[in-house]
Amino acid sequence: MTLSRTTRLTCPKCGSSFDYEFVPGASFTAIRLGNSRYMRCPICQRFSVFKLTGAPSPSSSPPGTTTDR
Repeated sequence: MTLSRTTRLTCPKCGSSFDYEFVPGASFTAIRLGNSRYMRCPICQRFSVFKLTGAPSPSSSPPGTTTDR
């Protein structure tokens, strides 16, 4: 059973996309602001507000499920 979730985020400052893994209700690397996080971009190293309302990362599908049809 996995407690964490992975979502795809895009940095508003540099435009780079990356996967962000988080545990709902806990935060060790970011300041929680409702559905947003204030954190450092791993690419440009600048702090920004990231919205977590985006689509989940393709690699975050539960084990045993496939996306191929």
